Amino acid sequence: MKKPLLKTALAAFAAAAVLSGCAASGIPHDFAKELVAHPRTYFSQVRTTAGADGFRVSGKVRLTASPNAGIPNTVEVALTDPAGRVIDTKKVSCTGLMNGSNRRHREGRFTALFSETPPIGTIVRVSNVN
Repeated sequence: MKKPLLKTALAAFAAAAVLSGCAASGIPHDFAKELVAHPRTYFSQVRTTAGADGFRVSGKVRLTASPNAGIPNTVEVALTDPAGRVIDTKKVSCTGLMNGSNRRHREGRFTALFSETPPIGTIVRVSNVN
């Protein structure tokens, strides 16, 4: 008798944790992402969040090979409508180390904050620029 009750309690707890986490995070799932990386970099963990302080796009830029002076260290985040017209754009610098030989030191983080949440159907384009 104790095992079914325990399983039911655990399932209810897990469901509550998942539902409350999704509701509290405010992550819209209807924004398409277009990632345009440099040939020697790639983007990972790119996330969009809408909250009281605005619309936030954050993520990581990782190096695919050893560092080089020709790799861009600025990220441009552009919000475009489905027709390709730019709604808003921000250029942000990468924070963190992108110059080490150690694999953990070959990444930088970025965060772009927009004052307003874009309309549904907006495409978030993230690219490396100088």
